[in-house]
Amino acid sequence: MNAPTPDLLSLNSMDAAVNRWTAEAAGDLLARHFNGRCALLADLGFSGDLAVGLKWKVGAERLEVLHPDADRLAQLRRDNASAPVDTWRSCEPLALSLLESKVDLLIMADVLHEIYSEAGRVGFDPGGGIHHELALAHVQRVLQEAVGALTPDGALLIATDVLPSRVGTCRFEPRHRHDDSFVNSATAMLRAEELGLKPGFGLEYEAPQDALAVLLAEFDQPTPGMIRPFLSLEDWRTMLHDIGLELRLIVGTPAEVQHAREANFSLEPALWPEKRAVILALRRG
Repeated sequence: MNAPTPDLLSLNSMDAAVNRWTAEAAGDLLARHFNGRCALLADLGFSGDLAVGLKWKVGAERLEVLHPDADRLAQLRRDNASAPVDTWRSCEPLALSLLESKVDLLIMADVLHEIYSEAGRVGFDPGGGIHHELALAHVQRVLQEAVGALTPDGALLIATDVLPSRVGTCRFEPRHRHDDSFVNSATAMLRAEELGLKPGFGLEYEAPQDALAVLLAEFDQPTPGMIRPFLSLEDWRTMLHDIGLELRLIVGTPAEVQHAREANFSLEPALWPEKRAVILALRRG
């Protein structure tokens, strides 16, 4: 069951706002913390303008796009024929360490939640629940492969939605009937029994704060069958530290996204979750 979504113009506007915020945060992090020579910039999945902009920003000699689906890769190449991409390469995420050339900077923008959602789907059923430990183990293996693809001074650039660090429950209320319809449909799609969402009086709901973050991420940028935020910042730190990386990051919510959230849902101001993090993961010296 697909959740009702805002109109196409609103969706495009939301995506554009998220992309702008991501590009600004990535540029800031790289300007402050990435000092290495960049012979090869690789982009897993193709982040479009982000990759192209970063190629010029870090002075990369080559930009290589990696994608596991050869047909999708060919389509991306046709659709982006004028993009300054030097190589379009078919590559499985679990084979990143086998790339012919070591990578100085590897972009992983909004791909890890797809890997998480697909790998953890119980019985590979698009409508089934996600086994968190199974999904997370797969993401960890992909990240280990990514580290194996890096030069000694290389880094990963990860853009992802995040779960809140705080625990506990909160109460929120859709401001309009169509927002309530979205909540009902989205929770059915995302499996309400796993989210722990409980209806209250009128249009009010009670939910764990991490469940609210998952629901709002679906409202911001609908991706049926996917869970966008699957780790908190603390969990990201732990997982990346365990594979020899240290983090520099920026976390926040694009202003346009926050405005849309507040226009459609009522929540105590201090409880709004931050949407997103851009993480520069550097090899520990």
